[in-house]
Amino acid sequence: MKPASQKGKEIVSNVPPRFCVDCKSVIYEAESETCPVCGKSLSNVLTQSEVSLCSKDAHNRDIDGYNRSQNALCFIVIGTICLAIGIFFVFLALQKKFNKIVGVNFLSLQFFVACIGIGAGLTCIIIGGINLYKAIKKRKSAQRDILVLGNLKEKPSK
Repeated sequence: MKPASQKGKEIVSNVPPRFCVDCKSVIYEAESETCPVCGKSLSNVLTQSEVSLCSKDAHNRDIDGYNRSQNALCFIVIGTICLAIGIFFVFLALQKKFNKIVGVNFLSLQFFVACIGIGAGLTCIIIGGINLYKAIKKRKSAQRDILVLGNLKEKPSK
């Protein structure tokens, strides 16, 4: 019986993982004899202390990925707020004549604030989206390594 936190998380690779003790990487490539990160030779078997070190490193990468995803979500929220302010100032920059909208006053301060708000908002949203994609990718990799290393740890006998 699997723990509740691991239900539905199966390793889909039919290649057994290889391990690099020096940089604490888990490699899923079948042909590789050396680590693509540090260039040292790979091992098929780890001792319990090496499993613990690799697991600690994988957990640290997972925490770092979580922190980066929170940072990216902050960028997205701040970008959305700036974009809303910019759109609001576009309406303030409208030029009226006899209570009818004639057009946008391009020389007004409101129009410049609108341009800066829209530009900053779009920039923050794009940067946040890119960083969120990278963070999710990093967390998935770390969680996959945690799952593999968790299966290698010896279960204490009762």
